[in-house]
Amino acid sequence: MNAAAEQAVPEVVDVFGAAIRGMSLADARAILQGPDDAATRYFRRTSSGALLARMRPIVEQATGRTGVTSAYKSMMRRAGGLGSLPGSDGTDLDGYVTRKTLDGQFLMIAEQEKRIRENPVERSTALLRKVFGSLNP
Repeated sequence: MNAAAEQAVPEVVDVFGAAIRGMSLADARAILQGPDDAATRYFRRTSSGALLARMRPIVEQATGRTGVTSAYKSMMRRAGGLGSLPGSDGTDLDGYVTRKTLDGQFLMIAEQEKRIRENPVERSTALLRKVFGSLNP
């Protein structure tokens, strides 16, 4: 499952690029003046659907190669009604891995964003220094 998650991560770059190109001035202002994870929240709100759609096939391919999904589904069928919670598909391992991969990505992005906001040394590019320089000059 970890290998599947790792293979899906590069999809983030293209989707985030599109989110940045679609950013309004109001969005940018809200990110700059918002909480430590304001940019992360923006990306989660604007990009989650596209990221899930792009990452899911990669996860399915990786878990299919290893046989993880078929073994899990077989185990869940044997468990019967005990294997899933009401309103959920307990056999959708690929969906679970995809969602958890995305959650992990957003967690790491939020942590990095906080470091960039708090510590000028973390602003490693001219753009980051220019954008976040007004936070604590």
